[in-house]
Amino acid sequence: DVDEDLALYVLVRVRGTAHMGHLLATDIDVIDEIEFFGFINTLDLEMGKLVVDGRPILVNADTDIDGTLEEGAFVTGKAVVDMGKVTATEIRVFELPEEL
Repeated sequence: DVDEDLALYVLVRVRGTAHMGHLLATDIDVIDEIEFFGFINTLDLEMGKLVVDGRPILVNADTDIDGTLEEGAFVTGKAVVDMGKVTATEIRVFELPEEL
């Protein structure tokens, strides 16, 4: 069963059966939205991008941001995946206790 949106540079989830050292795909789904979390490693809002735990994420004027983005902040969020690019739709910044 193959998702009709299958194309180059899309993120997919593949389920299959092992057969003689190969995976025979039985179901392929295109993933168009992901959730992410982690610490901001790099932040460049002028260029519209940040890196969360090594994953590059684009940020634009439509991104709903709850809190102040800064390097080292812990964030969670949702993003759309299109043509290999991950663009945040919402980001929430968590205030961590001083003990950490």
